[in-house]
Amino acid sequence: KSYGPINVHTFRSDRYINRHSEHHYAEENPHCCKETHIQGHYSVNVWMGILDKTIIGLHFFPENTNINAEVYTEFLEKTLPNLLNNVQLNIP
Repeated sequence: KSYGPINVHTFRSDRYINRHSEHHYAEENPHCCKETHIQGHYSVNVWMGILDKTIIGLHFFPENTNINAEVYTEFLEKTLPNLLNNVQLNIP
């Protein structure tokens, strides 16, 4: 058994929100589109692991956290063991 690929992913907004599913009804232009600007940027760092068919996590890092070696090591040593508490590990 292995954890497979485990990593941290950053989800972010770069000025625009995708509103693909937003519908507009108009007689003159039924295919109109609307570009919406948001105020500022955001990013979210999240960790998730998969062991066999079990999802471990999600763990959201605090806002504006730079994920470097020190932050990730602290996560592995302090947070990950708590996430694994309810996971059945078959270690010989």
